[in-house]
Amino acid sequence: MLQDTVYYQIGGFKAHSHAWRQFKYDQEGDDGLARAVAGNNSPLRSQVGESKAVELILGIRPSGASNLLMSVDQMRIFTRALRLPPPRDFWSSSDFESLSPISFRTAEELSKKLKTYAQKSNKNRGGEVTDNSQANKTYVGRNPGDFSGVFRGAFEHGRLLYRILRNEIDCPKFDLPYPVWTNSIRFVSLTLNTWSLDQRSLKERLSDPKVLDIGWTETAGPSSAWKRDLGSSVHIRVKENLMLGNMGSRSLDFAHGTTEIMNLASLAVRLRELFETLQESKTRPIILLVHDQEVTRSVLQCAGVDISQCQIGIQNLLHYHDSEDTLRSSRQDRRSRSRSPRRDSKNDTGYKSPIRGDYTAQGSRKDYAYSRRSTGSYAPIYVIDVQSMYRRLMQTDGRGKDPSGKDVASTARELSLSENKTGWCAGNESGTLIDIWRSLAEGPPIDEQRALRQAAVQVTNNRPTVSKADNVLSRKDSDDERDPKITNPVTFGPSGDPYEDLEDDDDEY
Repeated sequence: MLQDTVYYQIGGFKAHSHAWRQFKYDQEGDDGLARAVAGNNSPLRSQVGESKAVELILGIRPSGASNLLMSVDQMRIFTRALRLPPPRDFWSSSDFESLSPISFRTAEELSKKLKTYAQKSNKNRGGEVTDNSQANKTYVGRNPGDFSGVFRGAFEHGRLLYRILRNEIDCPKFDLPYPVWTNSIRFVSLTLNTWSLDQRSLKERLSDPKVLDIGWTETAGPSSAWKRDLGSSVHIRVKENLMLGNMGSRSLDFAHGTTEIMNLASLAVRLRELFETLQESKTRPIILLVHDQEVTRSVLQCAGVDISQCQIGIQNLLHYHDSEDTLRSSRQDRRSRSRSPRRDSKNDTGYKSPIRGDYTAQGSRKDYAYSRRSTGSYAPIYVIDVQSMYRRLMQTDGRGKDPSGKDVASTARELSLSENKTGWCAGNESGTLIDIWRSLAEGPPIDEQRALRQAAVQVTNNRPTVSKADNVLSRKDSDDERDPKITNPVTFGPSGDPYEDLEDDDDEY
């Protein structure tokens, strides 16, 4: 039977770390656990160097709730160094929609994060005791059809993909196989603008969209020297709709080539040719970035493009296996991965913890079965809806009086990636959409990133002017070249602390 990877929860509702009484009942509460895990003397910090952060694992559950986790290797190192009893219970990778990195530079940062998982008193509440922490109470008891976990997990999948392509992640630690596609992956960013004054019903607008223009840009993955290949950008205006415009906005010149003018029939042929070319090769994965996948799908279907085999999201790509040879070589190299333990032949009453006796004297691990989650050829195209990523991040649906992320230009402005307030051009926006995805994917986890971006907006609104230095996301890859007209993402608050404005909760778990 194929097995899942094992993880241990640190802090929060029913955490495995509660087994360590010295932290659970310590007068310092979460502070003592935070110092042990992420302090200067932490045994985990010694594995990455004193100048670097301690990297834990953020697990997003199907409900949307999150947990802080340790891998088997981390738990083994931590418990042995502090002479703590290994937890008897554990979570499996299949319990989570996503597993992604979350880093803490100091014990104070971790302590503040742990406080967001603190439980309010469950005394005299009656009924089932549930997670009522500040971090997770929103997601407890939601309708299963809400799909919060799917969307939040999809955001974290983008962060994983970005780090995989930049070789900044230990894949097995996050229950991922070693990828075989990093050198062949291609990104295609497809954008379009529809007539904003269209008063027809939604059904009519989707069945016969009034497209003003459409554009696309192709590029390779975000390696350390990733650049948008704007020379590949295409911009097409629709001849039948040249007289249509959007109120308060004007058509801008295409900055990266010559605008083509086509009638709808010719545009349909061009789009079919583009997608036939993208889908004909199954030897490399194609990532299609769009802004509003529902409208994009409708436009492509009206053009006769076959998108029936395309996949929304990249989860299957992240877990893709190429061949048995790749599987065997990955097994030989895997040293930071552990699978759910097998049942003990002497005592078949349950699972034994992999911390207890599953290592040789040298600390290496038995070779557990490796789950092949996605095999065979790649999907024709993996679709990432960047608008959905942004709206899930900022917890907005863009409806009613909330215009958040209504189009590429507004999303770019809200992320401080563009100052364009005057017009639209799908050709230019196809390049901007790549910058938007990169800004979201290179940042911290979804909840931390939201807090930091909201703090930055608040600071910006309280300042008469904003300097470039205050408008740039601190990045370790500052040597990457970008369009000089596009600024980096906004700074995340004066202190860069995503937990600064969180409420204190003195109730004990």
